[in-house]
Amino acid sequence: MLYYNTNKIVNLNLKSFFNVVYNVKNYKNFLPWCVDSWEQHHEIIKLKSQNIASNDKHHSHQNDLNYLKKYDYLSLIKIDASQVESHLKHKKLNNKNNNEIHNEKIIPEEHDIHLKKYKGGIKVGFDFLDFSYVSQVRCISPNLIISTVDKDQTTVFEHLESVWKLKQVNTNNIEIQYNIEFKYKSKIYSNFTSLFLNFLGENIVTSFIKQCEKEENLLALHKDKSNKTIKEVANIDNYINSTFLNFKSNNNDNDKFVAIFKNIVIVKVIEENELIKLISKVKESYIIQQKFLIYKDIIDWKDSYQVKKFLNDL
Repeated sequence: MLYYNTNKIVNLNLKSFFNVVYNVKNYKNFLPWCVDSWEQHHEIIKLKSQNIASNDKHHSHQNDLNYLKKYDYLSLIKIDASQVESHLKHKKLNNKNNNEIHNEKIIPEEHDIHLKKYKGGIKVGFDFLDFSYVSQVRCISPNLIISTVDKDQTTVFEHLESVWKLKQVNTNNIEIQYNIEFKYKSKIYSNFTSLFLNFLGENIVTSFIKQCEKEENLLALHKDKSNKTIKEVANIDNYINSTFLNFKSNNNDNDKFVAIFKNIVIVKVIEENELIKLISKVKESYIIQQKFLIYKDIIDWKDSYQVKKFLNDL
């Protein structure tokens, strides 16, 4: 059996990192030696924290609960399983003293757990290693992801199980615990991989971290652009309102012009400076004013193609 484990504290968003690991279908875009990846058969199983804490061996999802117990899921969400179990026994006795009522508030025995399950497939291409396998993936956002190879859908592994345990350390940092254990059916594969095990493991974890950093940076950039766009549109919006406030036409026409130009801003068919020139042109030309008013109900002012064509014909 081959083993690799690591523990890191990183400055990343907990949910963002969970999502990077959770989305197996995206592995082919960033994970070294992964040449293809896919997902199938998604399902969500609703559980309670008391299901994990109890010793009920006849639960319909006992196999899933065993994995959550094995990797101590409750500790990741700061629930003491022994406390939950003890609390359940106290409830059966119906002793409603003040201390017990306090326990009911701090121990979330009815904590809802949504276990997501699906089949995740990976095709590996590394040197002479070239194979595919499918795993049963079990996830609870944003703390736990467990993958176990489906023995019916692999010719390579006799056993493979990996687990990501994630938790918030402080406002800025998260703790990543990654463990993987596996055994090849082929001694050649096993001997070859053992030579590079730490290198392969470190590269895999680093790839996930870098992908999360990349996605967070893109999100921040998009948010910054969105805020800038909102500010620019607001400035143009104010300009349009003030421009037509004292326009030499009747009030109804003013409202129509304001609505038209605001829609031109929405579809972003022209730059801000071009819009200002266009407004000046409209103010100075009675003919262009009439064209706008004639076409106001004919043109869909949110359709960039129609708007561009109309402006080009002015």
